[in-house]
Amino acid sequence: MNIAIVVTFNKLQLLKVCLNAILNQTAQIDKVVVVDNNSRQDTVDYLENIVDNRVDVNYLKQNIGGAGGFNIGMKRAMSFNPELLWIMDDDTEPCPTAFEEILKAKAKLKEPFGFIGSNVRWVDGSACAMNVPAVSEVWNNLTSQHLVQVKSCSFVSVCVNAVAVKQLGYPIADFFIWGDDVEYTNRLSKMFKSYVALDSLAIHHMSENKGVDILHESPDRIPRYYFDIRNKFYIAKKKGFSAIIKYLVKTFALLLRVVFTSNFKWIKARTILKGFFVGIIFNPKVEYYSAEGTNHPK
Repeated sequence: MNIAIVVTFNKLQLLKVCLNAILNQTAQIDKVVVVDNNSRQDTVDYLENIVDNRVDVNYLKQNIGGAGGFNIGMKRAMSFNPELLWIMDDDTEPCPTAFEEILKAKAKLKEPFGFIGSNVRWVDGSACAMNVPAVSEVWNNLTSQHLVQVKSCSFVSVCVNAVAVKQLGYPIADFFIWGDDVEYTNRLSKMFKSYVALDSLAIHHMSENKGVDILHESPDRIPRYYFDIRNKFYIAKKKGFSAIIKYLVKTFALLLRVVFTSNFKWIKARTILKGFFVGIIFNPKVEYYSAEGTNHPK
């Protein structure tokens, strides 16, 4: 069984596009687990009236962020004993053959893989800046097969092997937003070779083609960068001393740029410092798969 997982929060029109694209793939998806992060009533009404019995909707009583939503969605998906878990945000539109191309890529591999991600494009067809994967040191062994080996990628159309989930657990729910995909796919690729399938195309319907950038962010969105700074500190700590030093240098440089070149500098600086100092002690637990249905931290 192959299961898609979509986390949604108040993006009704994009959610409709996303689910329609999943349900009409050239290679059929057996089930779609939708996690609704306490959206407005219009989203609830739409989900309650879907007639396709492949759609399994899970309503949350509060917004626990994308990280929490994917954590819940993957646990739900694993209860169906799947082979593959195809993960994406609600503003993702996988092209009609996206999953078929992932299955073709899977068939080319001679050993178990951690994940196979899609080639994510923006609405104009250019590479999506927020979803550029981190390639492995030796990335081009299978380029003739249209596969690039990677260390990490985003949760915008990535297919995870259930074998890897059973060994390495779930995304960290406490991340809330940002960095959960990088931490999780890094965790998988350390044990299992992982790839991006160049012929598996997905469109990320962002309003602008830009990455995470506090320097040019609007005031109402600045506080969420607390999670970005905090979560990156955790990831650096897990990688070791040299990664911590690089993180400290980058964060200090970012703080200087905010203070000397940015608008709304004090709220931005306060957000960075808050994320940094909380990140020093931030040590969330990884939840691991259990066949009995209970998940245990380590």
